[in-house]
Amino acid sequence: MASLDPDPFGRNLSLFDHNLRFQRSCTIKQERDVVVAIDFGTSSSGFAFSFNHKDGSEEIYMNRAWGREQGYSTFKTPTCLLLNQQREFKKFGYEAAEKYAELEDAEDRSFYYFDHFKMMLYGSE
Repeated sequence: MASLDPDPFGRNLSLFDHNLRFQRSCTIKQERDVVVAIDFGTSSSGFAFSFNHKDGSEEIYMNRAWGREQGYSTFKTPTCLLLNQQREFKKFGYEAAEKYAELEDAEDRSFYYFDHFKMMLYGSE
């Protein structure tokens, strides 16, 4: 029996037949409206999205992949940011915290690490 696994973005479909052990992929182009919600929190952040389905379904997709490399599987990641010496983006969330913790003292000075900074972005004006 074959099963069809749709990509929530509607781009790639993968057909896998368990009896014949083959996989076939194809690309499907569809125009859809999408609504994205970003939760930029003081201690943690996350996102979710949903498509404007013509059939009226209201499925919401949430990122569950935060922290997988660190052994977690959560809807949110720490709101922390790591920039390199040129002040360019390097890592965000669990990956930023892990990389910063691994740095040696001398190497620490060439990186910029920020956490719990959300309220500092809010101006008093």
